[in-house]
Amino acid sequence: MAYQFIHIETYSEAIKQVNRAEGHFNSAAQVLGEAMRVAEYSKHVENPDKAYRLGGTVSVVELQAKRAHILANLRETVTRKDGTSY
Repeated sequence: MAYQFIHIETYSEAIKQVNRAEGHFNSAAQVLGEAMRVAEYSKHVENPDKAYRLGGTVSVVELQAKRAHILANLRETVTRKDGTSY
């Protein structure tokens, strides 16, 4: 049996083409979709097994919701060299 782990902190919202892999891309949506066995993101697996979670961890659906909440509420103030900010 093969194991799959998500390293979500390394994936962006922006779709990024994988070098030398035509038609293959990585993004947070792609990684989460594959982990949830969404057909669109699991075409490379003939019969994907049901996803399950290890004790003490959150489900992929819970992770996706938590991530969406964080992104929706994320704000950053940037200060320019002249002291003004946006």
